[in-house]
Amino acid sequence: MSDHIDVDATELRDLARAARSARSDLDSVKTRAGNVMANLDRRGWNAGAAESAWSSARGGITAISGALDQRAGDLDFRANLVDEFENGMYSGGMPTGFPLADPVNSYSGNLIHAEVDLALPTRGAIGLLLSRTYNSRDPRRGLFGVGWTSSLEWRVLSMPDGFVVVRCADGKRDRYDLAPDGTWVGDFGVHHHLAALNGDRWQLTLAGRRVFLAFNAQGDLESIADRNGNVQSIERDSAGRARRLSDGLGRWMELEYGADGVRALPAIRRAPKSTMPTTNQDDSFA
Repeated sequence: MSDHIDVDATELRDLARAARSARSDLDSVKTRAGNVMANLDRRGWNAGAAESAWSSARGGITAISGALDQRAGDLDFRANLVDEFENGMYSGGMPTGFPLADPVNSYSGNLIHAEVDLALPTRGAIGLLLSRTYNSRDPRRGLFGVGWTSSLEWRVLSMPDGFVVVRCADGKRDRYDLAPDGTWVGDFGVHHHLAALNGDRWQLTLAGRRVFLAFNAQGDLESIADRNGNVQSIERDSAGRARRLSDGLGRWMELEYGADGVRALPAIRRAPKSTMPTTNQDDSFA
C-alpha cells in the first residue's frame, strides 16, 4: 500500500522554487568547474583523461539541471490545477455548494459574475459576441484584468503529462485525455468534443450547438463557425491578443488595449448600421 501525502498549492509552489534553486546551484557549479578546466596547465600530465572525465560530468550536470527545471514546471502546473479545482473552474466546477442569490458559491465563497459587452447579429447561428466572466478566486490576468476571462480567450493547452486542457469562455478548464483509438475524451461532466487536426491545430465542437471553434498551433482561438459554413475570424496583434472579430460579410468589432499591454479598454468598434443584416420573414438574417 503506497503512502498518501496531502499538499496544497502553496506547498507545491514552494517545491517548485526549491527545484529551480537547486538547478541554479548546479549551473553555478558547472560554470566554476568549467572555468577551472579552461585554466588548467596541461603540460606534463594526461590532460586528455581529465577533459574526458569533465565532459562526462558536465553532461550529467546538464541532464540533472534539465530534469529539475522540468520538475519545477510540473509542480507549478499541478499547483495551478489545485487552484482551479478549489475555485470551481476545473472540469465541471465546484463539486459541492451552490450559488446564492448574489451569486456566491455557498461552499467556497467564490463570486462568479458574467457580462455581455456586445452582441451583434449576423448571418448564421452565431452572432458577433463579446462576453466576459469574473471569478473572484481565479488569479490569472485575462484581457480585462485579474479574474476575468472573455469569449475571445478560448484556448487549448497541451500539458506535460500528455493530456490537454481547454480553457473555456467562462474561465472553466476542461481536461481531455488521449484514448487508445486516438480520440480525445473529456473528463466526467465535459460534453464538448475535442479533435486534433494536422499541423498541431485543434477543433472543438460545442455540445448541443453545432458550433465549431478552430485553434492554431499555439492553441489560440482563430475562428468560429456554424454547421452551415458561416465563419467568424479572429485577428491578433503582435502580442498574440485578440484584436478583431469579423464575419464573412465585412461586419466586425475591434478591441483596443491600454499602454501596459494587459488590461483591455472598453472600446469596441463595429461596422456602421447601414451594413447590419436585414431580417427575412422566417426570422433568418439576410
